[in-house]
Amino acid sequence: MAPKARGRKLLKKEKRDEFAPVEEHREELPQQEQNEGGSSNQQMFYGVLDRDELEYFKQAEATLGMDAFESREEKVQFVTSVIEEARGKELKLVT
Repeated sequence: MAPKARGRKLLKKEKRDEFAPVEEHREELPQQEQNEGGSSNQQMFYGVLDRDELEYFKQAEATLGMDAFESREEKVQFVTSVIEEARGKELKLVT
């Protein structure tokens, strides 16, 4: 029959057993951080509007904000031309 652990020895053993999983968890953390760091570097860069394009879209926004169109058709034509200009640049405009 094995001697029954009591007192300080039992407390030390319980503490050691209690904290063992935490050490294993700490070993996993650097791997997770490496994975997270690597995924942020893999994000796509869609580009930036050049100065002329940016100025065009700012001017278009200001024109729409003033709503100085003589007719509804004129406004529709303007919006259509802005949409045509934005084609292919959607991802640049979003960022």
